[in-house]
Amino acid sequence: MSGSAVIGGSYGGTGVVELASQTNQPMSTWGAASIDIGNNGTGTLDIGPQTYVETGAMRIGQGIGTAVFVVHDGGTVLSGRSVIGGHSARVTLGNEVSSGRGSQWILNSDLDIGDAGGIAPGSALLRILADGNLGASGRIRVHAGGKIMLDGGSLQASSLALDSGDSFEWRKGLVYTGSVTLGGSVWTPSLMVLSPGQTLQSGHADVNTGMLVINGGALVANRLTLGGGMVVNAAGFGGTGQGSLHRAACSPWGTPTARARSSSLVPRVSPPAAGCSSCRPTAGRWVAPRRSRPAACCSP
Repeated sequence: MSGSAVIGGSYGGTGVVELASQTNQPMSTWGAASIDIGNNGTGTLDIGPQTYVETGAMRIGQGIGTAVFVVHDGGTVLSGRSVIGGHSARVTLGNEVSSGRGSQWILNSDLDIGDAGGIAPGSALLRILADGNLGASGRIRVHAGGKIMLDGGSLQASSLALDSGDSFEWRKGLVYTGSVTLGGSVWTPSLMVLSPGQTLQSGHADVNTGMLVINGGALVANRLTLGGGMVVNAAGFGGTGQGSLHRAACSPWGTPTARARSSSLVPRVSPPAAGCSSCRPTAGRWVAPRRSRPAACCSP
C-alpha cells in the first residue's frame, strides 16, 4: 500500500488516474493510505474492469475543486470514512446499460454527501446505475447541496439521514437500511417518494419535518415515528397506483411498534401476513394491536 494519493490537488491543477485490466488478464490492485480527489483543483479517478482499490479515508471534492469518481464494469473500491463535497463532486457507480458485472464501493464507516467542510455548500451528486452497489457499514447522511440518484443497483447502510434541503431521486433500484430519517428543518423539509416497484426496507423510519409519499411503492418498517412530518398514500390523491405501508412480517428486529405525534397520517395499510396482526390507524394516531402475535410468525 502506498502513501496518501492526491489527484488534482492544487489551484488550477488537473489530475487524471484511470485503472483497468484487459479481459483475461490478472486483476489490477492499488492501495493507498487515503485518496483525495479534486482538492481545490480538478481531479478524476476512473476504476474500470477487473480492478480492486483499497484505501482509508476518501475525500471527493474539497474547497473550490471539481472531482469525478467513477466505478464501472466490475470495478471494486473498499474505503474508510468518506466525504463527497466541495464546489462540485460527481460519483457514479455502475453503467448506463447493464454490463452483467457488478461495480461496487464498500465503506467500513460513514459517508457524507454535500458536506463542503465549512464552505458554502456546493453540488455533490452520487449516482448509482445498473450493476452498481454502494454499501456502508455506518450511516449515510445527505447534507444541503447533496443528492443521491438511485437509477438501478442498490444502496445499503446502517442508517440513512436526509437533512434539510436534500434530495433523494429514486428512479429504480433497492434500498436496505437499519433506519431512515427525513427532515432536519421545518423550513426545508425533505421529501422521499416511493413509486411503483420501489420498496424501502427499514428497521426504523423517522419522519421529522419531512414527507414520505407512497405513490405505488411500499414502506416496510419495524417502527414508524412521526415528529411533525407526514406519510401520505398518494393513490387517493391522483397518484399512479395503490401503495402500501405495513410492518415487516416476521421481522428480525423483534416486535414492531408504530407511533405518531403532532403529525398528519393518511395511509392505507396493507393486510398483514397470514397469522399476524397489524398496526391500525385510530383517530390520527397509530396503536399496536391488542392481541398477541403467534410465536410461529413473529417475536412476541
